Parts: sequence; structure tokens; C-alpha cells
Amino acid sequence: MSIVEGKRSELRELEERLEELQRRFSISCKEKEKLENDQKLCALKLDRAKKLISGLGGEKTRWEAAAQTATDDLLRLPGDTLIAAASLAYLGPHQPDIRDQLREDWCLALKESELEVSEPFNLVSALTPPLHIRAWGLEGLPTDTFSLQNATIIKHTEITCSKVPENIANQFRSFLSEVIPLFSRIRDERLYEKKHGKSRVTYSKLMTL
Repeated sequence: MSIVEGKRSELRELEERLEELQRRFSISCKEKEKLENDQKLCALKLDRAKKLISGLGGEKTRWEAAAQTATDDLLRLPGDTLIAAASLAYLGPHQPDIRDQLREDWCLALKESELEVSEPFNLVSALTPPLHIRAWGLEGLPTDTFSLQNATIIKHTEITCSKVPENIANQFRSFLSEVIPLFSRIRDERLYEKKHGKSRVTYSKLMTL
């Protein structure tokens, strides 16, 4: 009887050890599964980090290029400002070929004076945001360089004279009346002259070819 009891006691011990081993095995399996998931997550994060670093490498190049462009623009600002001011003051009455020649002469004079200037210098892009140019187009302004220059000169000056081809003069006047209020004031002066038989002092900003 004592032998049987001894074997039963050993069996219980073995069962308890087996139960403990199964418990530990279950815990180990869960830890293994967690580690595998963590490994997959780390691999995913590492892959994303590599892609981000690679992308930032391209951004660095872009930022350096943008910084260099800004530095160059700042260097050319005094010269561009002089050309823009001269263009507003003197280019209005002239046709495109003369405007181009004057601009080339001015740019050459600035270079001889060791002043940097944009090449080629563009009056419209220097003084008129692209959004305004698109708005002018919607208002009926022709999109050729000559018309855009005229609109820019008129917009930024109080007293000037700009030539417009006769075949688009009426279209240009319509644009000016909608976009540049000063021209409407000039037209009102003409109505005053027609009604009263005399004119008041005024300045016209448009000359037809």
C-alpha cells in the first residue's frame, strides 16, 4: 500500500511539473509571437526610415538649389530694379523692337558698371504676379508680350503713354476700364468734354498705332 501511495505522490509531482512546464511553454510562445510581431514592425519602420532619409536627401538638394536661387536673385535685385524703373519711365511710347534694344543697352551698361542683372530681363515677370496675368487674360487682355508689357507699365505708372495696335485698341480699352480704374477716369473726362464743349486737364495712357 505504501508503494502505491509513493507512486501516486510521484505521479502528482510529475503532473504538477508538467503543468508548470506547459504554463511556461505557453508564456514562451506568447513572448515569441510578440517578438516576431515587434521584429516585423521594426523592419517596417526601418524601411520607412530609409525611404524618408532617401527622400530628404532629394529635399536637401532642392533646398540648396532654392537657397542659391534666392541668393542670386538678391544679388541681381539692384540691377533689376534699375531696369524696371527705366522700363516704366521710357518704354511706353516705343514699339517692341525698340524696347528690346533699349533693354539690351541698359543691361550692357549695368554689366559694365559691375551690376548684376537677370538675363534676359523680363519686365512683366519682374513686376506682375502670375495670378494677375491670368486675371488680365480673363478680362480680355491679349497674352502677347507687348500687351502684357503695356498693361504692366500702365498699372505701375501715374502718367505715361503706351502704344497699342489699332486692331486691338478697343479690346484694350475695355480691359483697362475693368481692371485699371484710372482709365475709366480718363474716359469720364472725355464725356465731360463732349457734354460741355470744353476739356479739363487730363492725361491719356493709351495711344493707338
